[in-house]
Amino acid sequence: MRNGRQVEESELGENAKAGQRSGTQSIERAIGLLREISTRGQFGWQLSDLAARCQLGKSTAHRMLICLVRERLVSQRPADRHYIPGPMLFELGLALPELGELQYRARSRLAVLAARTSGAAFFLFRSGDDFVCAARVGGAELKALTVFPGTRRPLVTSVGGVAIMLAMPVGQARAIINRNFANLRGVGYNRARLRAIRAMLERTHAEGFAINAGDTLPGVNAFGLALRDSDGVPFAAITVEGTAQALPLDRLPEIRRLMQSAVEDLRGAAP
Repeated sequence: MRNGRQVEESELGENAKAGQRSGTQSIERAIGLLREISTRGQFGWQLSDLAARCQLGKSTAHRMLICLVRERLVSQRPADRHYIPGPMLFELGLALPELGELQYRARSRLAVLAARTSGAAFFLFRSGDDFVCAARVGGAELKALTVFPGTRRPLVTSVGGVAIMLAMPVGQARAIINRNFANLRGVGYNRARLRAIRAMLERTHAEGFAINAGDTLPGVNAFGLALRDSDGVPFAAITVEGTAQALPLDRLPEIRRLMQSAVEDLRGAAP
């Protein structure tokens, strides 16, 4: 049997661990709220929908949002009371000027790529299991393309995200794919949409190059190529997307060459 002192020390240790878990959990929940708010930066979230998405009680989510609004990490739009990203997020991003420079340089390269392919060109950063669009150039007439600067989605839903995973070790990529699919099922992706994503993955694996041949958006073809950092780790991607008439698969050698040239140019500015 343990004596009273041993029991007391054990309880203190357990309480300390519980406190640490509680503190960490609060941070994780706040980050989760910020991440979800950023997925709908233009439209924003109602409190009830955001709480449900983050698996939080409304009172808990509201309490945390009050703090985030006070710190300017989140804003509440007066017109509809929706929660949207706050200005502090932009201000914090200024502490990474090298990524801002890369984003600026990417825009000029995307403009050339879009002009030569008659498509829309995108620059995407990897963010955990997601991608975040950093730049979009061209393709104004392609209204079906709903990715814009700031858009955040699972890697597996974009040819750029698939390009990033193609450059990863197989085990790491497979784990991300499994988590992405689990997440997509949770937000209502039906079997047809999931089959379309699998078709893109299978085509990419067979070609050794990220290709979406109208798999997820009929009539629209897309191609992606990863950008690696100085350690060889894929952290971003460029994509070009357009109608099947403008970007037929028989243009693949030309498109691949143009994209590789753009990636080579950007590699010098990579962190």
